[in-house]
Parts: sequence; structure tokens; C-alpha cells
Amino acid sequence: MILVDGDIIVYRCGFGADKDRNPSLEFAKYNVKSTINRIVTALHDCKYKIYLTGKGNYREKLATLIPYKKSRQGAKKPSYYNELRDYLGVVYDAEIINGQEADDALGIEQCKALQEGRDTILVSIDKDLDMIPGWHYNFVKDIKYEVSELEGYRNFYTQVLLGDKCDDIPGLYRVGKAKAFKLLKDCIDMDEMDVIVTDTYKKAVKDGRLKLNGVEMELTEDVTVESILKEIKSLLWIKRE
Repeated sequence: MILVDGDIIVYRCGFGADKDRNPSLEFAKYNVKSTINRIVTALHDCKYKIYLTGKGNYREKLATLIPYKKSRQGAKKPSYYNELRDYLGVVYDAEIINGQEADDALGIEQCKALQEGRDTILVSIDKDLDMIPGWHYNFVKDIKYEVSELEGYRNFYTQVLLGDKCDDIPGLYRVGKAKAFKLLKDCIDMDEMDVIVTDTYKKAVKDGRLKLNGVEMELTEDVTVESILKEIKSLLWIKRE
């Protein structure tokens, strides 16, 4: 079963149509159809499920450090954004996910399939989904790869260190990919990664303040390294069940 990130398809195909000299809805729909056909052909599987993010997102209430996806507010969408979502729903029976993101539904379904011994492959180009174990397919680069349980946790804790600029989730100030890799590369399980990441955050505290990407926090009885980490983890974590 192919599990498809429909949000990515809407944006890529929609903006692709907008680049045409005479953009039209039919051309945008053609982009969607050809993309899905290409995915199905590449993966040799005619069974697929497409997920789209709907209304509401529990992460919006969790975010106190920086408003969740603040920088995306008012961001430009493809001209035929709503029409392409409707097209995916009517023609391809895409499922609208409310209260959380399509990423969460993809993660839940892939992990459920792994537990039940069913074959699935997650189709997206979103790096956030690399914390989900199992098979993945990058349909833009035409790359199929497998993420182990340990690699999934390592990708997650790497994000906890770095944060996510696209979603306005802060990480540690001046911690880059190279340092995150060095800190986590030899970890043998999730618990060891958690200890190292927590210790790295605590070592970054200076004069009772913790500097993050985009915000500096003064630590108090209520605002602690642990509470900050809890928020960052909760925002970054893609659901598995």
C-alpha cells in the first residue's frame, strides 16, 4: 500500500501550473494525475491512500515559545489550491485529516502496518517524516529508502537539537547538523539520545537564560529546560499511534 502526502502534491503541482504562461485548472489537474501515475508506476503498486491536512491542529495550542508556523501566516498558496484538494478528494478519495496534520495520519498508518506485518511505503519529500520507520519514497528524486527504528529516533532527536525553521519550532542556538550528528551518531537507543539531548540543552544555559533559535528564554520555576524540551518534542513528534 502506498501512503501519499497529498499536501506536498497540491503545492508542487499547483505552483508548477502557476509557472505556465497561461495557468489553468486543467493543467494543474494534469500535473496531479501525472504525478500520482508516476508514483504508482515507480512503486509497482496500484493500491494507495492519499492524506490531506484539514482544519485544526493540536500543535497550535501547544506552542508557547513561538506561535506554530507563524512565518507561514498569509503565505501564498497555489492559484488552484482548493480546487486541487477537491480534485484529490473526489477523484482519488483523499482523506481529510482534522485536528492534526496529514503527516500524523501517515505516521500512524505506516507504524500500524509495520506492527501488523503489512507492506507500506510512505511517499513524500518532507524530512519530518524520516522519523517514521519503514520504507519511504522521495518522488521528486526517485529515491526509495528504508528507515530503521533507531534511525527514526535519531532523526527525531536531531530535529530536537536543530528545531524546524519552516514550522517555527526553535532548537538550540548555533547547533548545526554536524554537531547534532556528532552527538547522536553512537547512540544505541532512544533513551541514550534523550539523555544526551537534555544534557546538551542544560549545558547551554547561561546566567539563568537559554538561547534558542528565534527566542531567548529566562528560566523560572515554571519555565525550565525540561518544560521547554517537552514543548519542542511535542511539536516535532510525528504520531505513531
